[in-house]
Amino acid sequence: VSTVFIAAMAAFAFVRFHFPFKNTIFMAIIALLMIPWILTLISRYELIEFFNLINSPWGVILPTIAGGLPVAIFLLRTFFSGVSKEMFEAAEMDGASNLTIFFKIMLPLSKPIIAALVIIQFINTWNDYLWPSLVLLDQGSQTIPVGLVRFTSSYYNMTGGYGAPFASYVLSSIPLILVFAVASKQFIKGLTSGAFKM
Repeated sequence: VSTVFIAAMAAFAFVRFHFPFKNTIFMAIIALLMIPWILTLISRYELIEFFNLINSPWGVILPTIAGGLPVAIFLLRTFFSGVSKEMFEAAEMDGASNLTIFFKIMLPLSKPIIAALVIIQFINTWNDYLWPSLVLLDQGSQTIPVGLVRFTSSYYNMTGGYGAPFASYVLSSIPLILVFAVASKQFIKGLTSGAFKM
């Protein structure tokens, strides 16, 4: 949610305002999409260590938000660019501020693309194993994928079976299924409109 909200504000600024080096900044954001996330692993870890966020939930949350911003800004800016300027002008004539235009016009119009981004970001975050396993060292603060892997190995060593771990995998997939079930209609609309149209 934080990734999509911050990206929506940035995309709105790119579409709505004129400021120096606007296109250069946007191209720099697009360039970030060409860098595989695994190449930034060491520098991200050093940054988190510098800010003393090892073994803290914020050590996982903040890099995850930042990592999802480039693609979200790109898709939302492309979607926002398709909204007619006449709508902005009509809202301004009615006395609407930029915040009002953003919250009352742009966000409601962007529900399909926002739903698609929320689902994509949620699935990526929920299934992330490598980064939380590096940052969250305390067993009490581990994420579900890290805990499941450790539970599977310890359960197998004790019993030689996988019954309980498989049941845990099914239970851990329920939130993903619920999120997709709730937002599936908007997700499909988002995939077939605006920036996603093939």
